[in-house]
Amino acid sequence: PTVLYTLTDQLDEREKIHFCDASWTRGSAINVDCASLDPYPSTKMDSFSRIALHEMVHYSSVGPQTSLKEQIVDAKNADGQPAYEPPRVHGLVDPAQDDNPAVTEINADSYAWMSLDAWISRKCSADVEGNDWASFFTQNPPPYEHVE
Repeated sequence: PTVLYTLTDQLDEREKIHFCDASWTRGSAINVDCASLDPYPSTKMDSFSRIALHEMVHYSSVGPQTSLKEQIVDAKNADGQPAYEPPRVHGLVDPAQDDNPAVTEINADSYAWMSLDAWISRKCSADVEGNDWASFFTQNPPPYEHVE
């Protein structure tokens, strides 16, 4: 189900994020229970901040106005489904799945999950200083399920 979406307001021509009721049920990243997480990034660590960031990177001032020079979109995996959530985002770069790493640069969920992954990894790191954050997740997400 859709939880947020971004549209240009017809009254003032400004891009705006619209929050659906379901978006407010997402938890806060600060409350993620590190002990309950998988050894790879998964939806168990999802949060309101991740979905809000996903929508923010759709703004035309983010992609086209940078060295990327392209609009950040909801890219699709090889099966035509949106590359949402860690298994599908990882599937874009995985040679055994889509093998299409260039698409990750214009996929909104790539930025959202990468940011959340970095934050959760530092928060959940065994090192109180968070210096070993890169070793928190020891595995890649499992392959996504193809939709026919």
